[in-house]
Amino acid sequence: MLTVSYEHKGEAKTACFEVSAAGRLVEVKCGRRRKPKGLGELAKAVTTAVGIKPCGGCRRRAAQLDAATPGWLARLLARIWQP
Repeated sequence: MLTVSYEHKGEAKTACFEVSAAGRLVEVKCGRRRKPKGLGELAKAVTTAVGIKPCGGCRRRAAQLDAATPGWLARLLARIWQP
């Protein structure tokens, strides 16, 4: 999730966006925070943010990485993830 804070006509505002499956930015509610399940989702979020579109192989590797992520690391990612 990408959070943008800005000022409009003297009023502080915040807008939140996520990258859709099609690779486009979609505005979402700011209260919703999606945390990665594991290293696969984290890698997918980072590569999508820099403009790399995920293919079928990418999705399969992300799922395998998520499954291989130890529970303690997944909990650590959930605590430190700042979208």
